[in-house]
Amino acid sequence: MSNLIDTMAKDMRIYPYQGESREKYYCRLAYSATAHWFRYLTQDNNIDSHYKSKQYILSRGKEILYAISESIPEYQTWIYQEGIESIEDAVRIIRENMLLTGELVEVNDNSRITIPEYKKTPCGMSLKRIVGISENKDICEFVGLTRIQNSNEDNENKEKIVLSDFLNWIYKTAKWNICGNINDYEIFDVTSIKAPYQSWSDRKNKAISDHLGRLSLFNGMHEYWLLKYDDGEWYSAPLSPILTELKEERRIILALRQRHNNPMRASYIYRNQVILLTMYCRLPLREERYLTTYCWPANYLTDKLNYIVPFKMWDQVSELLSNELGIILKEKF
Repeated sequence: MSNLIDTMAKDMRIYPYQGESREKYYCRLAYSATAHWFRYLTQDNNIDSHYKSKQYILSRGKEILYAISESIPEYQTWIYQEGIESIEDAVRIIRENMLLTGELVEVNDNSRITIPEYKKTPCGMSLKRIVGISENKDICEFVGLTRIQNSNEDNENKEKIVLSDFLNWIYKTAKWNICGNINDYEIFDVTSIKAPYQSWSDRKNKAISDHLGRLSLFNGMHEYWLLKYDDGEWYSAPLSPILTELKEERRIILALRQRHNNPMRASYIYRNQVILLTMYCRLPLREERYLTTYCWPANYLTDKLNYIVPFKMWDQVSELLSNELGIILKEKF
């Protein structure tokens, strides 16, 4: 076991942080190693195609995940939590996360999978992200699902979203209609200091104009609506399907809280070469994808609230949370 761990640590340049348990460290290693093996699945030579079916990735991915978890038993406990009941579930989640983050790409009408063309792109101050596979061995560092490398180039020119501008645009461009029955909706309480999932209320606050409402569907699912109280009348507008798909209701929640001087908060702890980040709400898909790319889930495979952030990526992550999402970051000691 020690030889295996030492080899993985050296190859991927992943080392334990101060106070990290053996179990958590092994799981970080195994998670990044699993992602790398999934890249090579697309290059299997026993099938005469550069593109592999999703079923093939699932089948071979199960073999790889089983082999890694047999070699590192701690990985099994980390994987099989929070609704993951089978190895198929775990492989699907890792596969879909790699597709979401661009480590794998869909082709042929999304029926098959391959790896992107090998390239390096700026991802931070003096850093590049590596995607794809090269015949030349790169000196790189594995982080989360991807790999990074020191660079002399400038920071990436990532388009930024101004939270207040986004909120104004959403309500200005909405297709408003008189609301049939406002009592059908739960309304997000912008004054609540609780986590967003605990902040929905039947109370209709007429002192505030712009609201986010939701209608209950089934199996805990909801449909989100923009609501407005103006001149004694309630108006409603459905949140567009594309915004719903991208989980932009989460950005609206953050923006409404910021507007009413009640921003969400998150905490972090420095631990040598990493930062331990704890959040109290899920992020919009765009930002959640960023964390999934460059960070490790802290406690289990599907953990979306707690991350281990590489120190090299902290400036980008903290800027994303505080400047783009209005989240107040507080250091814990």
